[in-house]
Amino acid sequence: MINNNYIQGVIAELRVYMILLVLFQHSKVFHPLMTSRNFHVLPQIQSVISDCIGQIAVPVLFFISGYLYFVNIDKLSYEQYKNKTRSRIKSLFIPYIFWNGLYIMIYSLCQSLGMRTIFSKITEWNSIDFFKAFFCFDSGMSPIDGPLWFI
Repeated sequence: MINNNYIQGVIAELRVYMILLVLFQHSKVFHPLMTSRNFHVLPQIQSVISDCIGQIAVPVLFFISGYLYFVNIDKLSYEQYKNKTRSRIKSLFIPYIFWNGLYIMIYSLCQSLGMRTIFSKITEWNSIDFFKAFFCFDSGMSPIDGPLWFI
C-alpha cells in the first residue's frame, strides 16, 4: 500500500510543475529581438515547452482535482456525495455566480454609458443572452468573466 502522505507530497509537487507550465504557456517569454544569431534556439525551446509539453498541464490539474474530491471517502454513499457536492456549491458555484453577475452589471453599465465600441457583444439583454453570459459567452464555452472558465 502506498503511503497517503507520499501521495499528497507527489500531488503538491506535481501541482507546482503544472501551474508553472500553465504560466509558461500563457506568457511569451522570448521577445522577437531575442531571435538574433545568439538566441535563435530559445523560441523553439519555448514552443516545445508551451505547445507540446504544456498541453498536459490543465488536464493533469483537472485529474488531480477529481482525485482530491474523493480522496478521503472510504465508501461512497449518497449522503457523503450530497454533503461534498453541497460544500462545492458553496465554495465554487456561488462565487462563480456572484463574480459573473458583477461583471455583467459592469458590462451593461458600460454599454449604457455609451461605451459600445468596447462592450458591443451583447446589444439587447434577453434570457438567452444572460444564460450565455454565465456559461458560454460568445460561443467560446466560457463565461463573460473569462478567467472563470475553469470552474
